[in-house]
Amino acid sequence: MKSIYRLFAICILLLLLNPVTAQQSGTTYEVQPGDTLNAIARAYGLSLGQIVQLNNISNPDSIYVGQVLNVSFDGVTPQEDALLNPVNPNASIVDEVNAILNGTSTNSASAASNSTGSNSAASNSTGSTTLSTDVTSEALQAAAQEPQVFTDAVWPETYPSPISTMSFVPPEAWQGQSFGWNVELTEASFLKAMFLGQEYFFYPTPGDITKQAAILAVPVLQEPGIYPLELEMSSMSGTVTNLTLPMSVGGVDYGRENINLPPSSTSLLEPDTSRLESERVTDICARFEPIQRWTSAFRYPTDTPEFTSAFGINRAYNGGPFNSYHRGLDLRGREGTPVYAAENGVVRLAEALVIRGNAVILDHGVGLCSAYSHMSELTVSEGEEVTKGQLIGYAGATGLVTAAHVHWELRVMGIPVNPAQWAERVE
Repeated sequence: MKSIYRLFAICILLLLLNPVTAQQSGTTYEVQPGDTLNAIARAYGLSLGQIVQLNNISNPDSIYVGQVLNVSFDGVTPQEDALLNPVNPNASIVDEVNAILNGTSTNSASAASNSTGSNSAASNSTGSTTLSTDVTSEALQAAAQEPQVFTDAVWPETYPSPISTMSFVPPEAWQGQSFGWNVELTEASFLKAMFLGQEYFFYPTPGDITKQAAILAVPVLQEPGIYPLELEMSSMSGTVTNLTLPMSVGGVDYGRENINLPPSSTSLLEPDTSRLESERVTDICARFEPIQRWTSAFRYPTDTPEFTSAFGINRAYNGGPFNSYHRGLDLRGREGTPVYAAENGVVRLAEALVIRGNAVILDHGVGLCSAYSHMSELTVSEGEEVTKGQLIGYAGATGLVTAAHVHWELRVMGIPVNPAQWAERVE
C-alpha cells in the first residue's frame, strides 16, 4: 500500500511526459501538444493563479492545442494570487515528483512557509479537462470563461499540535473532482475530516502512523465558494484537537446534452426507479477500509477509449428539463468489446440493475470505488478479488441506453468524481 501522495505524484508524472518547450520571453504563447498550464506558467515565471487571471481561465486544465495564452503582465496590474492552499511555489515538478517517489519530498505546508498565494506544479493532476479537451465532448471545451477564484479567506499561519506539516494534491478543489489531504504528525493520532457534510477518514503510511492521508471529493452540483474543511485529531492519550481551514471550491461548466429515448425506455425515467438504484450504488461505494488496493494511475476500462458522453454533463431526456447530470464517462464499445478492471479491487456487486443494466462495482479501498455498467455479459462474481487489467465483462446495451457502450464511474465515499482525474493519459 502506498500513500495517496505517491499515487498523485505518479499521475502528475504521466501528465507531464511532454513538458512545455516555451521560450521564456514574449507576451503570448501558443499551446503545443503535451503542454500543461502549470508548465507554461513556470516557463514564464508566473504562478498558476497569475496565468489563470491573465487569460480568464475557469479551470486550469481547460487549455487546448493552438490556444494563444497571455504570459506577461505588461500593461496589466497583477492581483493577489487566489490559490489558498499551502504548497511549495518554487519546486520544479520533475524534481518534486522524483523526490516524492524517492520518499524525500519537501512539498508540504509548514508553519514557516504557509501562504495563501502559493502555486503548486501538482495542480494539473486534476485531469478533468486535460484529457477531455483532446478527445471528448465539445461541451467541455466551452467551459465558462470567468475564473472562479476567491480571495476573502485567510489560511492560518500556524497549525496546532500534533500537526507537523500538511499538503493537498491537487491544491485546489473543483466541482466533480477529488483531492488528497496529507498530514504529518508529531505523535500518533486518529484523524477524520468533515467537508461539505461528508465525513472522511485518514489512513496511515505503512509502518508510520504519523504520516496519514485521506481522499476527499466535491459533488458536481456544489456551488462554488469557500467552505470550512474540518479536521479532528484524537491522540493516543485521549486529547482531541480540532482545526478548521477555508477551502476554495471552483466552478466547472460541464456543458449540456439532450438524450432522445425510445418509448420502450421512458418507464426507466421514473424518479423512484432511479433513486432506489442510485442509493444502493452510493451505499456500496460509501464504505471505508484503511486498505489501499490500487498501485498506480488507473487504466481505462477499454483498450482504445473513445468518449461519447462526458462526466458531469447536464442531461435532459426527450426534450425535458435539464434536471440530472452524468455521473461517469461513456466509452464507445460495440457489443462484446472487452471491459477491464481499472485497478486492483474487490467485487462488491456483479448483477443486473434496472438503469445500469449488467453492472460491476469494484472496491479499491480507502473509500474509493469504480463502477462499470450496461455490459452484455459479466465474467466476475461478488466477493472476487481482481487485478488491474483483468477482464470483468463485455460491453453491451443493457439498462437505460441508446446504443452499446461502457459507462464508467469513480466514487469517493459514494460521491461521483471525474474518472479521467485518476486515469492514465490518452494521447
